[in-house]
Amino acid sequence: KLVHWMNDQTDLLVSWLTSHSANCHILFYKNKRDLADHATDKPSAKDKTGIHDIIAKCIFEMDAEWAQQYVTSPKKFSTCVGNHISYLHKVFVKHYTKLNRTGQGIQPGDGAMNLHSIYFKLLTFVPKDFPFYNNLYGIWNGILNFTTKFTMSQPGKSWGANHLRLIATCSKG
Repeated sequence: KLVHWMNDQTDLLVSWLTSHSANCHILFYKNKRDLADHATDKPSAKDKTGIHDIIAKCIFEMDAEWAQQYVTSPKKFSTCVGNHISYLHKVFVKHYTKLNRTGQGIQPGDGAMNLHSIYFKLLTFVPKDFPFYNNLYGIWNGILNFTTKFTMSQPGKSWGANHLRLIATCSKG
């Protein structure tokens, strides 16, 4: 039987992540050495798999629907935790990108009230569509592979190639 994540279980997962900064450092940061700079606690395990095991136990060991299956196959639930974190990451990045997209920028005649209402609509839509966004933002904001901002003024235009072309032209002159 496949594990179907419900909001209650996802709430437990996100709550666990927000209260275990050292574990989040191991799970999400590429450079594990600056743990002391980011964490306020000690990690529960030395690697991602060990942390997934601990999270799975916290979520499923006492769950009315899944406890019996968890006892017989805890590794399956550990893998499930890792997969669900990946899913949450994907949805988070989708919403983060939407909130940070500039599109065509600010056009003349776009009053401040209009821009405010557009942004406000997005800010109210995201928590309704993805109620875990704000908590995950607290964990993932500033981690480059989670919140990198790509900025291009024209879709499909490679400014790096234009820069190299400009340098080559100037050096010939």
